[in-house]
Amino acid sequence: MKQHILVILFLLAFCNYSTAQQYISGAGQEADFNAKYKLTASIDDKTMVLKWSTDAPIVKAILSTYTPEQLAIRKGTDHIYPFKTPVNNYQFNLNSPAFKDYHAYWLKVYTSDGLWQEYFFKKKETPIIKKEEAKPEDIKEEEGYTIIKTTVNCETGKQTIVTALKSLEGVFDVKVDIRTGKLALKYSSDGTPYTEIIETILNNGFDADGKKTTKAGLNPCKKRS
Repeated sequence: MKQHILVILFLLAFCNYSTAQQYISGAGQEADFNAKYKLTASIDDKTMVLKWSTDAPIVKAILSTYTPEQLAIRKGTDHIYPFKTPVNNYQFNLNSPAFKDYHAYWLKVYTSDGLWQEYFFKKKETPIIKKEEAKPEDIKEEEGYTIIKTTVNCETGKQTIVTALKSLEGVFDVKVDIRTGKLALKYSSDGTPYTEIIETILNNGFDADGKKTTKAGLNPCKKRS
């Protein structure tokens, strides 16, 4: 089978969304499919129904479920649905025992002419922001953590970058010392690439790993001062 490079776009990572929304989502980028067809998919947070619709002739769908631990190593449970005749839409009840209360869902659909497309949904994590500023963390060289030098130097900036990085696939823990700008990151080597982690920090208005951000206007620490 031809190998493809799948880039998952976490569409909610850098935008404003309703606090009622439970999942961040993104579509797989498969060029041959996108050139010929369109696919939309969404989760209704009230009914917990995952719906997808496409103009492509779909002959098989796979919905994979993941706990946080399974997602970190990309080994979930696959639920396979072959269709006797091509379909253009389908829905899954996420309240059913097979799908209920999972951390992430990965939808894959396959066409009768050999193309595919994917959609990914990951449960949104709501950070706890205290009214009083937290004490700065003492960042040290800890086993399993990657240390990155940044320009994060205020509590608001810390919360911003922690939220953004924890939205990335395979990121387990993020610590920031606002006195020194040191950031300690623990993540899976099978998850988000290091280059994308640096890019996320830069896109939020902070310098990282010796690289200068081109979006300094987004830096909440500068706005505050």
